[in-house]
Amino acid sequence: MNPLSLFSIKGRVSREQFWLTQFLIFCNVNSLVGLSFYNVLILGDASFFNSNLYVYWFLFMLLHVAHGICRQIKRGHDLGFTTKESYHRTDLLFFTKEDMVGDNEYGPDPKKTI
Repeated sequence: MNPLSLFSIKGRVSREQFWLTQFLIFCNVNSLVGLSFYNVLILGDASFFNSNLYVYWFLFMLLHVAHGICRQIKRGHDLGFTTKESYHRTDLLFFTKEDMVGDNEYGPDPKKTI
């Protein structure tokens, strides 16, 4: 698998793939935030913010946001929406709706390619 395909808006992802990725992003981000607060509040060590680590932390967060947007667009493609429509959809029904069966203009059915 090409690592750059994680940031591609071409293709489709199934509902299960979308939610698994969202859960993993949630766990990664929360563990980083938790470790940062633990260092500052419990250990009293604010050297994290005085070093260049926060720059890497910020870049890591930007990568997660970019990946999340790409996954949202791919999820919209699985439901038959255009790229612009799927970028602007944020309602819960959009993310929990059943996948479109069969191939569409954005690619093959992701459940059949597994």
